[in-house]
Amino acid sequence: MGLLLASLMHAENLELEKAKIVYSACLMAIHGKHLCHQHYKSAASWLLSEARSSLEDPNQLDAHLRVALEPAHPQRTDVVPMEVLQRLQSYVELFDKATPITMLDIVRFLSDCASRYGLNNIVAEMDGSRADTLKRRLDLDSEEMMPECSSKSLRLDEALRSNSVPSGLEALLFAAESLGRIESETKPEGHAMISLPSGSFSQPNTSPSTWKKIFCVEGERLKELFRFCPRCGSRQEERESSVQIRAVGSAPVVTVRCNKCSGSSSGEVVWSGQSKAVDHPKARAFSNNIRIATAAATNGVRISSILRFAKEADLACIPKSTFYHVFERMRPAIHRVYMKHQIDIFQRVKAAYEDDHANRGWNITVDCSYDRRALFAPMCKVQAVDLKTKLHLHTEVLQSSEADRLNGCKEVEGLRRLLHWFADRDIRIHSVSADMNPSFGRVVAEINRELSWDMQWYIDPWQLGRHLAREVQEVSRRRSIRLLRNWVKTLRAHVIYAARMGSETGDVRNTRFIFNTCLYHVAGIHKWEQDEVTGPLTECGHGTLECDRIEPIPFGSVAYERLKKIVLQPHFQKNLCKLSPHGWSNWIGTKNALDHMYSPKEMYLPPESYSIYICMSSLHMNTLTLAETQAERAAPYQYPFQSSNDFLTTMIHKTTAPHLWRREIVNEYLVEMKTVLNWDASAEGEELDAYPGFLDDEELYPDVPPLPCDFEDMSEDVCRGFNSDEEVDLGSEAQSHFKIVFEIFALEESPLTADQNGICDSVQNCRKTPFLTTYSG
Repeated sequence: MGLLLASLMHAENLELEKAKIVYSACLMAIHGKHLCHQHYKSAASWLLSEARSSLEDPNQLDAHLRVALEPAHPQRTDVVPMEVLQRLQSYVELFDKATPITMLDIVRFLSDCASRYGLNNIVAEMDGSRADTLKRRLDLDSEEMMPECSSKSLRLDEALRSNSVPSGLEALLFAAESLGRIESETKPEGHAMISLPSGSFSQPNTSPSTWKKIFCVEGERLKELFRFCPRCGSRQEERESSVQIRAVGSAPVVTVRCNKCSGSSSGEVVWSGQSKAVDHPKARAFSNNIRIATAAATNGVRISSILRFAKEADLACIPKSTFYHVFERMRPAIHRVYMKHQIDIFQRVKAAYEDDHANRGWNITVDCSYDRRALFAPMCKVQAVDLKTKLHLHTEVLQSSEADRLNGCKEVEGLRRLLHWFADRDIRIHSVSADMNPSFGRVVAEINRELSWDMQWYIDPWQLGRHLAREVQEVSRRRSIRLLRNWVKTLRAHVIYAARMGSETGDVRNTRFIFNTCLYHVAGIHKWEQDEVTGPLTECGHGTLECDRIEPIPFGSVAYERLKKIVLQPHFQKNLCKLSPHGWSNWIGTKNALDHMYSPKEMYLPPESYSIYICMSSLHMNTLTLAETQAERAAPYQYPFQSSNDFLTTMIHKTTAPHLWRREIVNEYLVEMKTVLNWDASAEGEELDAYPGFLDDEELYPDVPPLPCDFEDMSEDVCRGFNSDEEVDLGSEAQSHFKIVFEIFALEESPLTADQNGICDSVQNCRKTPFLTTYSG
């Protein structure tokens, strides 16, 4: 305060007596009154003009300020000459002899003004003609330096000394209603403006991204902010009833009851710490409540973990009811984003095969796995990925309730539905790579006869290598055979190597001879005579080795005989000749891990919601795959890692890929939320934004809510979409009803009328029939 008044006095904008009155008013702490922004900028512009006049080259002001206002070393360069600092100190001593002025105070004052108003605006305050001709008058006495009050000086009343603030102070002091709104004022035409070149000085302004962040604020800190009424500026009484804070999820809502404003139309002032999720007069949900729920769902974070964290950190958070309600309403948005991304994925795959002139169809690999949830029956997943681009294409899901009708062959039925799913979209499959299940070959032959395809069935090298590693680990548990553990990783890699080299030779029967060379390699022998096991091969393909990196297994030992027995099994040798020549994919383990991450066990939702988890894990997987193919994920470092099977492997740390689909889901959800509000804008006395779980209404949505199966869970095959939710086996009349409703929902996206609601009810009744295939996603 002393520096501000001294600068105004030195700049001849304030008299001594007026400065004493203002300083006394500030010491008396008259609440609800604040200094004018214009006088802050005037004082700062005068200090900058003094700094500019002290330079040999006035055009170097920006470079001088960049060094002088450096917060780390403010004492190295003086922002203004020391003579000006001494003169300001002499002015301060005229009304307060106990307050010293230092160069650091000037630096802090200029930095604060620059962050509030912008440095270019402050520099523009200086008069160009006066900035170049201003000279310091250091040889004058103190009385001669006393400025005279100009015609625009502030008029203060002596009544300030009697604890009263007259209306004459409004030029310098104004009410708290103007706080937070810094408005640019129009300058007189006679002032020549000086502005720095664009980008010549990096202003310490707050970045826009910082303003958009959400910060944690303590309730007591909020109480301090509302000691004065935001409307009239009067001080509130020290009683709990005047200021009340309640938590609406994670949003603080402050209610101020002012006695002076009680006579107005609205006696209460309500302030919320967050904006509404959508810009609609009927919206009630706060933005961060929605974002916490959507972020937890789209990142695979369990809501119970978030609530435990919030409880330990004493943070206000959304209840479980809000999360379940938002997740249920968010499922259509996830489906739309998934379909949009799948269209892009299929276009990429199609373009990759069009580059191949001998295009005979797509080469896919298929994996079958089970996902056992805690509260509903296990799910059988049949997933397909393209071998050329390594992109995930589609997942078929079957419930265990279909096991009786399918005689337990859920994997075979899933593969059959998967191939029909591609055929319905005019996608020709050239080869299918899967595990060693012989039933898959019969399914492929059946589809070939039905669709007149020449589809081939192969064994995935990665699947066969995993099967071999599992058998070797099983037998290596004995102490005398523990030496085999060191060779498991090498044997798995050798399966993939044999499949690739066998396809390059043009005869897949050479694959088993190439793989059988491992029987000599593990014994430390790299050249041998021709025999029946390795066929025409008499040496390893790696060339000369200086030493064996892994301890060899000697001939005749128990470990070697057990390994030889596993490798020379007839069915294993037969499967080696069926390895896929089109490559392999190790996505299976990662994809299953992502499925478990996005589908937590405590999700008490119907089994139909399982398709949502599959959609999000597919989006995650394809995002990582595209980042790998486009070289967007760098590997800055790697470190050794001890796996669960006692093998020392190398863990490669890669940079994260941006998952933009999560933001797209949130935006789609908010758009749908606003659409629902617009539809019901004319209704009265209802919950118009359809999200009543934002006020801790746990009784509305308990921990195990009986959520019904929505119409959105049904099939979209009629719409020719990329995500088939359900295969329907109904009569022609029911199928026509399906087609009408799907066209209304998926193509026109219009609300249901009364007649259409009747059709929807009939469709829901048809779903309960025993002959209906329950789910396929």
